[in-house]
Amino acid sequence: MSTSACGEAPAPAPVATSAVVPETADHAHEAPHGGVLVELGEEFGHVELVLDGAAGTITAYVLDGEGEQAVRLAQESITLLVKEPASLSGRPFDLAARANVLTGETVGDTSQFVLANDAFKGLAAFQGTFVHVAYKGQDFRDVPVTYAKPSGDPGL
Repeated sequence: MSTSACGEAPAPAPVATSAVVPETADHAHEAPHGGVLVELGEEFGHVELVLDGAAGTITAYVLDGEGEQAVRLAQESITLLVKEPASLSGRPFDLAARANVLTGETVGDTSQFVLANDAFKGLAAFQGTFVHVAYKGQDFRDVPVTYAKPSGDPGL
């Protein structure tokens, strides 16, 4: 942590760009689970994606506009339509709502969605779109998704 001289604002802490959505040159959000943030609207909300290429799983965490607090959705799945890599192009994959007894989240009232599919084993990056996300009374359709392996994270 840095200190400042009298009358000077402290220097901002460095931010790891691999787990950040660059929204403007001076405004970005960190992904709390070390993944990649996908923006819904203009900072209205976010979906953080975490790819585990070894296991072939993708976990989506639905977050608020600051990318900090969980936001529950009523939908039972989020469909990801993959464009790249070419081997998966045009294929839809459903990330299913995940219940969590510790938080009281249930299918139809959860902030976490999961996909386990061997097609994602060995991947470190993909591109596609979320077909539809119903978030806080707004419908977001064909939301662009670009996932690139966060640098410095050998586990993905």
